[in-house]
Amino acid sequence: MKCYICKRNAQIEEQKNRAICNECFCRLIEKRVRRYTRTNDVFTPNKRILVVGEVNKCLAKSIVGQMPVKLFFSKKIDTDFIKKNKIDSVLIEWTIDDEGNQFLAKLFKGESFKKIDKKYKENFEKVSNSQNFRRELCAESCQKSSFAKFSVKMLITLTNEEAALFAKIKGIKFEPEKRDLLIKKIIDEVQKEHPGAKHTLIKNISLLNKLTDKD
Repeated sequence: MKCYICKRNAQIEEQKNRAICNECFCRLIEKRVRRYTRTNDVFTPNKRILVVGEVNKCLAKSIVGQMPVKLFFSKKIDTDFIKKNKIDSVLIEWTIDDEGNQFLAKLFKGESFKKIDKKYKENFEKVSNSQNFRRELCAESCQKSSFAKFSVKMLITLTNEEAALFAKIKGIKFEPEKRDLLIKKIIDEVQKEHPGAKHTLIKNISLLNKLTDKD
């Protein structure tokens, strides 16, 4: 099949009987992330940003270019490094799948996001050595807290599959979070039957969060 954008040979088959080449796919991914960072003022002048993860690093370097932004790169979140270098924000590899799985897990358990957020703020300086915990800590701290401008879910417009494919094409590493397998199965099945369902869920999570807050 031919790429539906550039008409060259395609390597990736998409929904709706169309395909796309690796180069155009990566451009679309970067365009989507670039739009998100611009809309949310992620890369503002003179900002000091810690970029966590190889996919984030690849995208951040491309998007920032010659902008007067100081980028620091790391494979993990180091609170001592953050304090020492006066970091303004941390970019974490948090995808649509992470957001949807986390939200539904809390929803099914009937937990309040306000209570969850308080717990993570109290434990922020006691970060464990678990990489998964660190990523979730920063992600959950984005929920209505003083860290809302501190942690940035860099890949929130991408699915795990899109982030993994981008990483594969670029020859870099991406390790998806290990999430609730039952909820993952539910989300994946809905996505299979209704392409775009993951994106729709994310668009409505802010409203759903309000409905599930009990305090």
